[in-house]
Amino acid sequence: MGTTLTAHYRSLNGDRDPKVAILLFNTAQYWLDARNFTVAQTCLVECCRNAVASDNKLNANLIPFFETLWENTQQLGAYEIDRTKRVLLECLEVLETRLAEEYDTHPFPATHSADKNTIAIMNCIWKWKSMVALGDLHAAASMIAAALAAMDLLLPDDHEDVVETQWWLARIHLLQGSLEVAKPLLEVCSQVNGHVRQAVAKYALACVLIRERKLDAADFLLAECMPKLFTMDKTKKGADAASQNSAVVLNTFCYLRFLQRQYAEVMHLAKPLVELGRIQAASLSQDVHIKDWLNVGLNVNEVTLYSSVYDFDDNMDLMEKPLDVQIGFTEEVDPLFLMLAKIESWIWKH
Repeated sequence: MGTTLTAHYRSLNGDRDPKVAILLFNTAQYWLDARNFTVAQTCLVECCRNAVASDNKLNANLIPFFETLWENTQQLGAYEIDRTKRVLLECLEVLETRLAEEYDTHPFPATHSADKNTIAIMNCIWKWKSMVALGDLHAAASMIAAALAAMDLLLPDDHEDVVETQWWLARIHLLQGSLEVAKPLLEVCSQVNGHVRQAVAKYALACVLIRERKLDAADFLLAECMPKLFTMDKTKKGADAASQNSAVVLNTFCYLRFLQRQYAEVMHLAKPLVELGRIQAASLSQDVHIKDWLNVGLNVNEVTLYSSVYDFDDNMDLMEKPLDVQIGFTEEVDPLFLMLAKIESWIWKH
């Protein structure tokens, strides 16, 4: 797959030339811009396989190659996702074997140069990311721990790669239900200003603190992360990932306010949830698979049992047949967000 230029270059220099992967990647970008995700996927798969098999073992483009492949996979069906997982693991196996042959040592050598360590870390990171996608959380946690140990030899604690790896280790612990193990990692990630994972780490830590009934601390964290995590798009009819993830985060904030007995604010915050549920009910296709339901209407009704009539002065629109309002969550929602929301939250229907 690829342009005529790519084919000509391969005929002159062979498939193992490192520039072949770059040419394939550029071709993939062309098809991505044209929104032909299927053809782009074919180019990206070949690009990744070529990159790990090329003569250049220090290919700095491997991570963006793999990232783009995985991101594009989300535009395709379940079959393509499974295929991509296998391709990623296949590429990582090749890369790991080549590293072992080159350095004749453990993938995380303490005595070799920084460049060699960096390659080993890169290999490790992508292997555990693939393992997470495949559901092997125990193996993934072991790989991340090894990656962190290697990074300690090279990088400061607040380096973006270290924080990223700590976040993924915390994520795995959370998905395994090991909240206490994840908590110190979340505390570190939530304090690194400007890091891409800071907001989601604050949200995860807030969920843990709500369970511990440390409500003031959780309130502070949620107030800080909400502006970055709440991106509900009403034009997408509630089926897109951003709206679903935003609904989960907002529901957590509603539940926190409920525990704090701030019922009027609960009703105010619940308005977008009720609206999203009603939009979904009117527009969600019958063939969309829903894996979980949030009973927004029942939750709003529960607030009325504890609050006074004054809490509803500005929220009478919520009281019109709220009991049947639900939000459905598809495979698009982040499983971590969903799991955290259900640790301590309002009523969910299974």
